[in-house]
Amino acid sequence: MSSPTRAEVGIYAFASLRFDPADGRLWARAGRPEAHLRPQVARLLCAFLEQPQTLLDRDQLCRAVWDEGTVVDFESGLSAVLRELRAELKSLGAPADLIETVPRRGYRLGAEVRLVEATDRTRRPGRRRVVLGAAALVLLGVLGALGWQFTRAPQPAPGWTLAVLPFNQFGEPAHGPARLDLLMADLLLGQLWEQRPDEVSLIGRASLAPYSDSDQLARDVAEDLGVNLLIEGTIVFEDERMSVTARALEMPGGRILWSETVFRDGEQPPVPGEIAAELAASLSRAWAAHSYQQP
Repeated sequence: MSSPTRAEVGIYAFASLRFDPADGRLWARAGRPEAHLRPQVARLLCAFLEQPQTLLDRDQLCRAVWDEGTVVDFESGLSAVLRELRAELKSLGAPADLIETVPRRGYRLGAEVRLVEATDRTRRPGRRRVVLGAAALVLLGVLGALGWQFTRAPQPAPGWTLAVLPFNQFGEPAHGPARLDLLMADLLLGQLWEQRPDEVSLIGRASLAPYSDSDQLARDVAEDLGVNLLIEGTIVFEDERMSVTARALEMPGGRILWSETVFRDGEQPPVPGEIAAELAASLSRAWAAHSYQQP
């Protein structure tokens, strides 16, 4: 016998919200306007609802959202879909932490989920089906409780996850490339990959692409990607002098853990790779000297 499709399962009730996988409708029981989720966003929500209070890694979520053989940048694509889902949930009054980010491990829906019979589009099941369905739900509840205990067991410290934001550029160079803001971020990321400070994982720029228009870039990247260490910086051109400043911020909160400024003078065009290497070496030395405690 084939398994029921999502459309046949019914309506999910969770966190004062209801979701119908048959048509992607999401609404609040309090009577707020409903939302119609795009197919990929609906699939992502279904993945969380089918395994509530369970830690799901990014690979599991990608498989849930996209069919096998789909050609897409999964890292940036999943970040964009997750961000859209969180925005829809927030618009309907859901708690901001309903979908919890577990740094370097994945995501978890922090709510209990139950199935509500969709009487408006399915016939009421017979008595036997009701009994069997109730027994199945009890069994699922027991298994879910056991699974919750396992997923909530203490985990090792997740360590640091670092992303380099595009630098802010003020002025234009007399010589050399004009868009040093993006180039410097890429070069610094490459240098950090080579020097690899202890217990630091790096996030590539492709994962940051969906956030290019965000007015809360640091906050959104930290929340959605589980980043707890951000590198931001500025490039300033003044007369014949250039200065490049980089800072490491602990997230959330933005506490500065490290800062370094590199100057270049003269009419010769600056070599961005050399500057990035100096900044990366400075950060690595500071990291080794201070032995920053893992979050």
